[in-house]
Amino acid sequence: MEKLSLRDGGTSVLGLQFIVVRGLLCSARKFRQKKFQSIKRGFIINIGDLEYLLWITSLFVRIKNVPGHIAEIGVADGRNTVLFGTLIRMYNEGSVRQYVGFDTWDGFVERDLQKSDHLDKSRWKNFSKSSVLAHCKSAGVEHLVELFEGDAVETVPNMLHNHRGKKFQAGMGRYALLYIDCNAYEPALRSMQHFWEFLMPGGLIAIDEKLQGDESSALIDFASEKDLRVERLGSNEVPMVIVKPS
Repeated sequence: MEKLSLRDGGTSVLGLQFIVVRGLLCSARKFRQKKFQSIKRGFIINIGDLEYLLWITSLFVRIKNVPGHIAEIGVADGRNTVLFGTLIRMYNEGSVRQYVGFDTWDGFVERDLQKSDHLDKSRWKNFSKSSVLAHCKSAGVEHLVELFEGDAVETVPNMLHNHRGKKFQAGMGRYALLYIDCNAYEPALRSMQHFWEFLMPGGLIAIDEKLQGDESSALIDFASEKDLRVERLGSNEVPMVIVKPS
């Protein structure tokens, strides 16, 4: 497997990204021991994982001056829950920012399986809300996280309008980032529609599909609906984002 060595003081990752990625590696190493190895004064990490860490880090750096919370549609094993929670902690934003995540933890619902025949009904059933919370506790970020189980088409509007969070009153939460990672069109599109009024100006809606599919289609359709641009913000960035106009 292709690997890259990150040495203290090296130039593999520039400036702030290097500092943040190095910190994330420490949390990731606790979360997925077999993925990371420490060597002398640096780290070895496979290129695919480094790319993903850069994606997540770049998103967080872009929203660091945008007030509001982070929401994710599609939590799965909680990798991003731990990463975003760690970033909130590293930036000392725990008093004003939290993460909220949504997942069925029972695979795709029948509606989505019928709509998209490329979705696998056996996928994403090996994780649970309790296992993600256990990962968060191990990483020391459980106090920054809230998780909602069920079909996002239903749980997202209910949370936005009725739930009192750790850092917001019911119906008053504001968001800097909506991260879509659910693979299915309907929950992706509906989540964008529901979150839009709660997304701060300058906030982002982002997807991480390398193989374009339902998330990409949902983002493009939502952008068309709102007369917005779909763009990629640069290298080492997620494939597609929408920036809410100021």
